[in-house]
Amino acid sequence: MGQHPGDYGTEVEEFMDADAMDDFTRRQITEIDEALRRIDDGTWGRCVVCGREIDAERLEAKPQAERCREHQEELERSSR
Repeated sequence: MGQHPGDYGTEVEEFMDADAMDDFTRRQITEIDEALRRIDDGTWGRCVVCGREIDAERLEAKPQAERCREHQEELERSSR
């Protein structure tokens, strides 16, 4: 017996969700690797744009943050 067309749509959706998760996971791993490199070279916790310290609250929420809040917001605005 053939597969019901509705089942196929569900499988495609699940595959697309898994692929999106893989992209998200890859980005997270890359960000963590970069943070570990910055720890090794002593620049972790400093903005890669201006060199100022990233506030502790931001680092606690996202330890792999590489930009201060100001420069992260600027990046997000420019990418819209």
